[in-house]
Amino acid sequence: MIEWLKNYVLSITGVSVLTLIAECFVPEGNVKKYASFALGIILSVCIISPIFSFKMDKLEIPEHSEQVFDFTSAIESTVQSVKGFEDASVSVFQNKNKIEKIVIFPKGDKLLEEAVRAVTVEALKNTLSSVYSVDKENIIISEKE
Repeated sequence: MIEWLKNYVLSITGVSVLTLIAECFVPEGNVKKYASFALGIILSVCIISPIFSFKMDKLEIPEHSEQVFDFTSAIESTVQSVKGFEDASVSVFQNKNKIEKIVIFPKGDKLLEEAVRAVTVEALKNTLSSVYSVDKENIIISEKE
């Protein structure tokens, strides 16, 4: 408890000194008023922060079961939002909540020309890779389902 109180007093003192130094360098006029107001709010937050930490310590967070989220419908709607893949179906291979592989089965009658499709495929792989943290090599677009 003594160590906590010592740290609390030191942090308030440090913020107060930094506030005073910052106010010395701010030019006179309206800017000084706004700066003083903002620095006062920062100092106030530092002063009342222990109230929030005590409340957070008393909160009991219930243990949750290891739920596994099925990403298939989310990924399928992401894929189907891309032009040329409106009717595509998706298979997602995952280990718990980590996606390991995505296989996309586009429908042949709505595909774009081959050159445009290659750009679209690359953009789709980049999007899925960045949003769902899957390597692009593990995102496969297959002609057969």
